[in-house]
Amino acid sequence: RKIDQNTFGKKLACYIDAMKNRTFKDVWGIPNMMVLTITTNATHMKNMMAYLQKLDPALSERFLFKAFPTFGSNWRVPPVLTDILEPWQRANGSAFDIDKA
Repeated sequence: RKIDQNTFGKKLACYIDAMKNRTFKDVWGIPNMMVLTITTNATHMKNMMAYLQKLDPALSERFLFKAFPTFGSNWRVPPVLTDILEPWQRANGSAFDIDKA
């Protein structure tokens, strides 16, 4: 199944629309927006990042990605999430520290 046809692809399109039109300011009352995305494996994360780069390279830097294999296929949240503070990946491959933003 192609990523643009699945739920995540549709969500990305909606997030990009909200960013382009700055509707997040009116709807949620926030000045800026970044989207954090967690998946269970690095391959899936890289596919999502590549799709986002094709969809909108300029806005793709507002999306951060991380793979947590410890969540497993049933999405069981691990007891300790210290990895969440380690650098996240942008769609262009650069790292972003959320604890230093």
